[in-house]
Amino acid sequence: MKRFTVIVPQSVLNQIDQYIYFIAHEYEAPLTAYRHYDELMQIIRNLETTAHLNSIRYTESLQRNYGAFVRRVNFKSMTFVYCIYANDEVYIHEFIAQKMIKDE
Repeated sequence: MKRFTVIVPQSVLNQIDQYIYFIAHEYEAPLTAYRHYDELMQIIRNLETTAHLNSIRYTESLQRNYGAFVRRVNFKSMTFVYCIYANDEVYIHEFIAQKMIKDE
């Protein structure tokens, strides 16, 4: 089984933290926030073995912002945007709201 090294920059971790904080405090749902956090971390762990299964996205805005080989994996109304590089590294570029992606 092919394995990838997943790189999660601090900016993406900050985006996840903001998302979790919003759920916990604005919606007053700390248990839901905890479950979402666990699910998000599982998605990141799963990318170690499944990153190549998500198809390359040909959306103009994604390719313009992240390159020709951009991929995404969705979670609720959010999306991890990532690329796989030649050295089998998966670099997560962003964790954003799906509605922020244009041209879908």
